[in-house]
Amino acid sequence: MRFIEGGIYMASNVEESCEARDCKIIEGENGEEIIGQFGSVEHLRGILPPPVKLKANTMYWMTDRTPHESLPLKSTTYRQFFRLVTSKVSLWYEDHSTKNPLGVVPDPSITKILKGDKFSKDGVWLLDN
Repeated sequence: MRFIEGGIYMASNVEESCEARDCKIIEGENGEEIIGQFGSVEHLRGILPPPVKLKANTMYWMTDRTPHESLPLKSTTYRQFFRLVTSKVSLWYEDHSTKNPLGVVPDPSITKILKGDKFSKDGVWLLDN
């Protein structure tokens, strides 16, 4: 039996505040990356499987290549959101992530490390591994 390692664990205390698609985005046939800037798959929305609304107070595991998104809340409320990104992922945003206090770092043969603020107009850049 093959086990998948790495990925993302996440949960929210608000019903239907996130959704995910039951699929994994892979590279194109020639190895080209089809995921857009900052993980965008908006250009693929029309061909992806229908979204599944995530339940409140339920822990979900998915790969970092599983399309998922936060949704607008139906009413003003306090939301608690938990997201744990493991070391075996495709991209790691260094400035948006807490470094592991035990010194575990992403494997450069698997993970590209990005530096900078992904929400600024300056964007991010790839660190040389």
